[in-house]
Amino acid sequence: MLVAIHEKKRKDPRVKRTRKLLNQAFFELVNEKGFQSITVQDIADRAEVNRATFYAHFEDKFDMLDTFARDNFLEYLTKLRL
Repeated sequence: MLVAIHEKKRKDPRVKRTRKLLNQAFFELVNEKGFQSITVQDIADRAEVNRATFYAHFEDKFDMLDTFARDNFLEYLTKLRL
């Protein structure tokens, strides 16, 4: 049941848009300040979302880093297969 809810959320355009904004903000901030220097508030501010919205998607910045790395690595692998 929980997996079905999670999958439904991943397909919701609003969720996709928010995650895209968060990922873009994260990437920019890591390049500007480095991972250790950024905060969840920095990411939320740059993405122009509430901190609660960040926490609806990720546990903390370490979870976001893990997800960001995994998603980008999977995207890279998918491109290699073509």
